[in-house]
This record gives sequence, C-alpha cells and structure tokens, in this order.
Amino acid sequence: MDKDGTEKLPGAALNWVPLFHVQRAGALLGAVGLVGFVFWHTSHERLPLKVGPIEFAKEAVGVTADAIEKLNRRIDQLEEALGIRSPSERGNDES
Repeated sequence: MDKDGTEKLPGAALNWVPLFHVQRAGALLGAVGLVGFVFWHTSHERLPLKVGPIEFAKEAVGVTADAIEKLNRRIDQLEEALGIRSPSERGNDES
C-alpha cells in the first residue's frame, strides 16, 4: 500500500492506471483469441496435434479407423508372441 492507503499497481504498469488497463485488456484479448482459434479449427475437423506452437492435422477423417486397425493388429501380434492367444483364435473375439 502507498502512504495514502491505496494499493500499488503491478510493476509492469509503471504505476499508471491506463497502461494497467491496456495490459489487462491485451492479456484477456490474447487468451480469448487463442481459445477462439483452437475452437474454430476443431469445429472444421482440424484437431490440434501440438500444444507449444499450435499445429493442426491436415485431415482427421478416416485416421481414427486406420489407427484402430493398426493397434488391433499389433495387439494380436503381441498376444501371439507372448502365447496369450493362438492365431486360430484371432477372429473369435466379440469386440
């Protein structure tokens, strides 16, 4: 607190109220803009792939089905290698 009982502004505002409000508005505008940017891209089916410098996939359609199929094949290979399941049991799962 100052001598007159008022609170001090943060050091970045240089004790100048208009600069403090401009900085606060800039930070708020940046945060809202970033959220809007990510929302707009995800609404157009471009999902973010990185968090730091934001990157987006060129196409997200069909990628999920291919990835699931590859993972299922890999799980089958691992189960066969570990002796958990034989190759003849491969197509008998209900899932």
